[in-house]
Amino acid sequence: MNFSYSSEKGLSCGSIDEKNRDKKKQSKFCCICCGHTENADMNAAKNILTAGHAVLACGGDALATSRKQEPLRMGELVSA
Repeated sequence: MNFSYSSEKGLSCGSIDEKNRDKKKQSKFCCICCGHTENADMNAAKNILTAGHAVLACGGDALATSRKQEPLRMGELVSA
């Protein structure tokens, strides 16, 4: 899963722009493309949740694809 730019991505339209985050008040998110406004942390969390649901819907194993794990070698199993 790729969580890059989750705090700059508009949940409603998917637009990514650094201007979506207010430089003075980092807790505010306002999409310059569609106008969606929300707490920035809540918006980012919803983007991450949506990405996780997409992985699971496609039959992926979210634990096996974690970026914080070392890559698996051929034939290696993921512990539950």
